Amino acid sequence: MKRFLFATSLIALCSTSIAQTTYKTSPNGLLTTEGYQSAYIFGEWQAARMMFFDGEMRNNVMVMKEVALRHDYRKYNNNNGNSNSGQGRNWSSVTLNLSYCDYTKISHTFSNNPTNTPALVFSASVTFPVMSGFPTTKPASWDLKFPFSQAWINNGSGDICLDFDFNGGVLANNGRWSTSWYQTYRTDADNLGDSAGGTYAIHGTGCTDSTQTKAAQSAVFTNVYSNRYPTVSYQNKYRISTRTSYTSPGKIVVHAVSLFGSATGINFPGVSCEKVFIDLTQPFFVFPLTAGTGTYVNAAIDFPLIPYNANLAGVPFWVQGAWDNTANGALMFTYAERTELPPMPSIKKRYMIYQPDTSIKATTARSSQGSLQSPFYQATHNPIFRYAQ
Repeated sequence: MKRFLFATSLIALCSTSIAQTTYKTSPNGLLTTEGYQSAYIFGEWQAARMMFFDGEMRNNVMVMKEVALRHDYRKYNNNNGNSNSGQGRNWSSVTLNLSYCDYTKISHTFSNNPTNTPALVFSASVTFPVMSGFPTTKPASWDLKFPFSQAWINNGSGDICLDFDFNGGVLANNGRWSTSWYQTYRTDADNLGDSAGGTYAIHGTGCTDSTQTKAAQSAVFTNVYSNRYPTVSYQNKYRISTRTSYTSPGKIVVHAVSLFGSATGINFPGVSCEKVFIDLTQPFFVFPLTAGTGTYVNAAIDFPLIPYNANLAGVPFWVQGAWDNTANGALMFTYAERTELPPMPSIKKRYMIYQPDTSIKATTARSSQGSLQSPFYQATHNPIFRYAQ
């Protein structure tokens, strides 16, 4: 009897172990770690073919049963056409075919890339949810899932080719979306490519000028460029720029830039519509600029390039704008934005080609490069994949 119970327990334990799902990410090591950048091409088109080449999984033997993505951790709004758009969307049909490929030999003719017969592992309607505000966790959950109808065995001998075909896309708000009009949807990505931008955070909501219906904004951009970047003068350098929008048309707007700030902010005498998030007790610089007169009333400044130094990665930059209200001259502030100098992007064996033109997407990708060229190895085109086995 004891021998029978032991055997039964052993079988149950083995069954549990066999059924247990494990995960790997590409690039590696990002299951519970937020990627430094974001991707926006995946799911951007109403009806597009997207072929991803994953050389990071070579020599990884897996019985694969799902691929999943997650949202980038950022504050979303769902305004049509906004770069941080969280517009929900649905496709009547999405298919995924898996095959082997050679990451170093990529053709813009889709059919030339698989080195064995592709296997259809997913075919169904797909919905991407409406996003508003920040995801509930950091990193976000792996909730953009493509569960396989049949397992696919990766023997590790080649690179993986993931061939997605999206059809019948409709936005949640029935907004404009067609083969010639994309709608961004942000997913998490690793720090790769020939350039990288710093992550950012917005503080406050901004005052509203009497000529505007939208609150005034500030933005600070930090970028680093590797020795693969096409513009030689940018290679191995940092770039910093700032911009304000929706202030007083054609009037002076001051950009205050600092390495020091406070997420809680302080009240400023006489200004009730916004706090000051620049730390006024620490050194800061001011740059008076003339705002534009177009739709966005932009005022921008591009600072001189800074030679790359790995020790500078993570240095913060805060910007906030100030101007006088067009109607009464009252002092007003934009919201503040914080970013930092990013680390140099790494080289990963990831690449993609795509085609949103439905008349040729069955055969020809938009990329016609014979070698690995920007932007198709950039983070923007290569989201983090989570493979389940």
